[in-house]
Amino acid sequence: PTLSKSSSPTNTPTTSSPTTLPTSRPTLSPTQFPSFNPTLAPTTSMDPTSSSQPTASFWDQVGNDILGVSSRDRAGAAIAMSSNGTVVAVGASSNDGNGPNSGHVRIFELNEQSLSWVQRGTNINGAQAGGRFGSAVAISGDGTVVATGAPNETVTGRANGRVRVHVWDGVQWTQRGPDIRGKPAGGDFGSSISISKDGMTLAVGDPLNDITPSATNANFGSVQVFRWNGARWVQLGIDLFGTSVGDQLGTSISLSGDGLSLAVGVSRYDNSNGNNVGMVSVYQWNPAQSRWRKRGLDILGESRGDRSGKSVSLSYDGSVVAIGAWLNSNSGGVDAGHCRIYEFNGGAWIQRGQDLDGRANEDRFGTSVALSASGDTVVVGASGINASGHADVFRFDNVNNIWVQLGIDLDGQATGNEFGRAVAMSDDGSSVAIGGPLNDVIGNNSGAVRVFKWV
Repeated sequence: PTLSKSSSPTNTPTTSSPTTLPTSRPTLSPTQFPSFNPTLAPTTSMDPTSSSQPTASFWDQVGNDILGVSSRDRAGAAIAMSSNGTVVAVGASSNDGNGPNSGHVRIFELNEQSLSWVQRGTNINGAQAGGRFGSAVAISGDGTVVATGAPNETVTGRANGRVRVHVWDGVQWTQRGPDIRGKPAGGDFGSSISISKDGMTLAVGDPLNDITPSATNANFGSVQVFRWNGARWVQLGIDLFGTSVGDQLGTSISLSGDGLSLAVGVSRYDNSNGNNVGMVSVYQWNPAQSRWRKRGLDILGESRGDRSGKSVSLSYDGSVVAIGAWLNSNSGGVDAGHCRIYEFNGGAWIQRGQDLDGRANEDRFGTSVALSASGDTVVVGASGINASGHADVFRFDNVNNIWVQLGIDLDGQATGNEFGRAVAMSDDGSSVAIGGPLNDVIGNNSGAVRVFKWV
């Protein structure tokens, strides 16, 4: 390069090589033209880039806690959720709105702008003091039909129980048809209920049914299924009864989404393994014969005292069933509880994946269960562990044939909450509702419900 200033620029560039040292002064003005033409199209890479901190999915609470109204309401002992997870029904069987322990149900809808749960209509109150209306609730897929059980309401001078169905007309809840009443030999009609997605088929359990009024405390248990005909609820088929004294058939029930399959928990069933092993029977409606026929063999509990069938849930098409045995003892501890999921292969019920076991003594995992519509996601409630309770969600891994937990445990807020006593799930498994009926935020045992979404 030239070592001294020239008075005029040269017409041709010098041929010497460029200096390897920086200039002593910066360029004071930018170049008028870029050195190279700009890239006209983005370049693509054949291999994806990876981040050292990938985005993690987790359970995020949706809206505010849904709280009981007053002390001892026990709101959240029974809950139900619409298909899309935006409508939740909350039972509070000990509410005193129409007399001591008359009970009530409240329905809430998510305001997606404010992310708050807003009550839809007014409280639906029980008819009698002591009736415990709200002990069980079920909701249609669109959230406009709600069925509620009142197992202690009297019918014939005895607490036979009743069920009432209400429909949302856009302004208020109106009753659909007359009360559905328990039979004279019953004693807990409405303690378990389930409804089809269209809100037209309803199953009701009466686990303390004695079959005949003279057989006091026989507790065979029974289940009835009804169909709405436009004017009243008409029974489909005959009653399903327990086969032995003390069976308590109907402890839990679940209708498939289409209303054509029915799972029934018999939590006090005894067999050669001992007392209270428990079992679940699955039935399918046969329209040609107008009766419920068993689908496969009974699904038996594992060992004495398991109480298998304490909770039960069916997939939409009835081909997958989740069963809670809340007092099963396993590697988790004594009365840790477990949940098992079975799939019907066309001839028999085959366990799908591994046992989902509780994590400690008296965890009572399997107190409640709920399946997604496909049966690939399940939420399991555990009311134990110092009664604070928790719920876990699992998704099925088809490749490895195992259930994999989604996120962390959803734990109760304080000792004694019994968070997980009741659970519900949206059809796609992305939203869950969890009840803690002994939550004390409003007052002693006022109760609370929390809703979470997988994000």
